[in-house]
Amino acid sequence: MMDIKDGSILLNFISKLDELEWKKYQQRYPYILIDNKLKKIDHSSYPPFTSFRFKNENLKVINILNQAINSYQGDVEWILISTKREYCNGVNHCILTKYVQDMKKTNKITVPIDSYISKIMPQFGPIAYNDLINLTKHIERFFIENNYNFKGNYN
Repeated sequence: MMDIKDGSILLNFISKLDELEWKKYQQRYPYILIDNKLKKIDHSSYPPFTSFRFKNENLKVINILNQAINSYQGDVEWILISTKREYCNGVNHCILTKYVQDMKKTNKITVPIDSYISKIMPQFGPIAYNDLINLTKHIERFFIENNYNFKGNYN
C-alpha cells in the first residue's frame, strides 16, 4: 500500500470514477537511477499535480469534479484544466495548484516550473502535498453527496 502523502491519493480516487486511459502524477519520493543504483529522492518541494485521461470522456464526472474543486477551501487553491488532445481522441485533465498555473502563464520562467518553485519557495510543495489529502477527501464527499455511482477501481 502506498503512503497517502506520496502524491497518488487523488489519482487513486479518480480511478474509482471511471476507467483511465492515461495517468500521471508528481511523485513526492520517486526512485531515480544514480550511479547505476535506484535511490529514493525527496521531491517534496516540487508541487503536486494529478493528470489523467478517461478511456471514455464523461462530462458529468468532469463537471462534478470541477464543482468539487471550485468549492474546496483549504490551505491551497486548486484548479482543473482540460486540454483536447491535438492529434488523437480524448481530453487530458490536470488538477494542480492555481499558484503553479499562474506561474506557468507568466512565460518568464525558462526552467521546469517544479524546479523553479522548488528553489524560490521550497515550503510550498509540502503544504500542497498535505492539502492534496484534504482536497481528495472533499472531492470524495462531494461525489457521494451528488449520489455518484462509483464504478470500481481500475488502477
